[in-house]
Amino acid sequence: MPPGWTIDDVPEDIWRSIFVIVVADKPVVQGILAALRLSHVCSSWRSIASCAPELWTSMVLSPGDKSILPSKALLSLALRNAGTLPLTMECPAVHKTPPDFTSDIEPAIFFLSHLYRARHLKISSQLFYTLLRLDLPSFCNIAKNMNDACWLEELELDLEEDITHFLLFVATIWKSAARLRALRLDGSRLGFRGVQKFQKAAYPFHQLTILEIRNEIPPNALFCILRLSMLLTTAGFLCVVGEIPSLSFQINLPYLRNLKLCGGPTSPREDFDSPSLARLHICPGTHQLATTLRPTLRFPTIPIVFAEFPLHNPMSIHQHRYTRRDAQTGVPAAPTLAYITSDYHASKARWSD
Repeated sequence: MPPGWTIDDVPEDIWRSIFVIVVADKPVVQGILAALRLSHVCSSWRSIASCAPELWTSMVLSPGDKSILPSKALLSLALRNAGTLPLTMECPAVHKTPPDFTSDIEPAIFFLSHLYRARHLKISSQLFYTLLRLDLPSFCNIAKNMNDACWLEELELDLEEDITHFLLFVATIWKSAARLRALRLDGSRLGFRGVQKFQKAAYPFHQLTILEIRNEIPPNALFCILRLSMLLTTAGFLCVVGEIPSLSFQINLPYLRNLKLCGGPTSPREDFDSPSLARLHICPGTHQLATTLRPTLRFPTIPIVFAEFPLHNPMSIHQHRYTRRDAQTGVPAAPTLAYITSDYHASKARWSD
């Protein structure tokens, strides 16, 4: 800018760039509030925001310790400015202090009634059952009038309570989700009965290419899911410590390239076959799993990446850190410490995507 410039001299495209910086890396509600607080700096920011629908495609419902929710008006503003673009919608679970929606239930009802707009959806059963107890008529009306999630590509579920009705509700919004390719599960332990509930809800596992289960899951339940997911290219799961599967069938995942394992001592051995596997991620110290997998893979040169997976409940299994002894005795031809260190952050980022 020339000497003696004023705010009025700044071109609109520069203001647009500054606006993007202000709202970047923030949930849309915080971005809206930040822009409105600074609107006295540039009076055209309001019009810039309303003419940029891509800035409004993230809706986050984040109940805090005092049930501080974005107002229905702000969520409605974001939805209106997003136009017809698909959304990223998130309502994560609150693990430290259970949320209390009794003071303001409208934002949550509004959020749920627009789940069909989501391309990426992250939702907790905690919200579902809280609202189910507080406002049953509204919930029944939402479920009855739920539109098909024609844009849904990624679904992340945090399973906190009894999941029967929750899974049936979610199945309603993705009954025609032909684009759905990624499913990630988090929360409490997912047993065989939980898997049966998934099957009864008619979840289309057959179309998934990414399946990551961060719950503790018994091997028999895990392999029941894998048999339905033959197109997977990326799979990750946490096996329950001490439970060894006795399998009478073979799992064949011909397109699987990335496998992420945590827990043990569990060995799929010859029951797990994936000729396209290119990389194996395991928790450091899971020696029994690593040593039995390495010689039974079709290609013994597959690199093993040691990475500590971020888990919902890290105290539920034994966590191990990589040591020099692991490199010497843990896995034959283990990768170098430099290789492991450089790949650690990349592996962690892939789990959090």
